[in-house]
Amino acid sequence: MGLLSQFNDDIIYKSKYDIELLIMLSGPENQRTIFENIIMKELIKYKIKATLVRGVKGNDVPKYVENITIYDFVYADMYKHLIINSKYIICRAGYTSIMDLIVLNKKALLVPTPFHPEQEFLVKRLFKNGYFPYMEQDKFDILKALKILNNFSFKEFNSVFKEKVYEKYIYQLDEKIHNKKNR
Repeated sequence: MGLLSQFNDDIIYKSKYDIELLIMLSGPENQRTIFENIIMKELIKYKIKATLVRGVKGNDVPKYVENITIYDFVYADMYKHLIINSKYIICRAGYTSIMDLIVLNKKALLVPTPFHPEQEFLVKRLFKNGYFPYMEQDKFDILKALKILNNFSFKEFNSVFKEKVYEKYIYQLDEKIHNKKNR
């Protein structure tokens, strides 16, 4: 079907990289909270500066813990701003997150939600093709993650990702329907 993202893939987004590391949490509970606890413990332990979007109900006013800027929730404009202006991202391997990263041409380390085989499949496939590195949640280590992000040779997203393949099939289907009606 091609890329399906909330962001426009016809626009070139300018990055300032004023955020070194953005961590976007999402997914079902209790795995979202488990991953948040792992991340917070390691960010505090190693005094790593990061921005964390928890992905829970709340307001969009940031809180600060040590070197960490924490948002419970952000609206689309702020979400886009955070992604665009982040050098590196750590996030789940959900379809929507991956599509947004590709449209915005961002480098990220993906962490599949445990017990979600579709995410496990996606990360292995994207890694094998050179697009994104990944790390399992139960083996997550922030220092290794940062090292991987710094050393991974991210392959450029080619035009196959950006083609609107679905449009061709919609036109073909529409043509077949009209041809049957005109018989």
